[in-house]
Amino acid sequence: MCLFFSAALISCNSGQGSFTFINKASEKISSAQISVSGQEIDFDLIDVDAQASGSYKISRDSHYVITIQFESGKEMVSEIGYVTPGVNFYHEIIVDDSHIWISKSDIRH
Repeated sequence: MCLFFSAALISCNSGQGSFTFINKASEKISSAQISVSGQEIDFDLIDVDAQASGSYKISRDSHYVITIQFESGKEMVSEIGYVTPGVNFYHEIIVDDSHIWISKSDIRH
């Protein structure tokens, strides 16, 4: 009974997350994979100064694991941010030639 109640409570308190991913690097991104809350969002070919958006269901405490492959073959991996069920998050994520970071974070109702 407790297990069922816990599962029901978690599912009722899930949130929605969304993000905008912006390429501020000096070269195109050939692929980007963003993993968060047990889900993967994949993007192909993001031009310099272009952006891509995604959304996901927040079913558990989590953070972003971001893997970037540039056209040159260079790869970057970063673990950033934090999301938790019961809250709707929006993040603006920026990648440049050497870093990936969250430049804006909002809680939305």
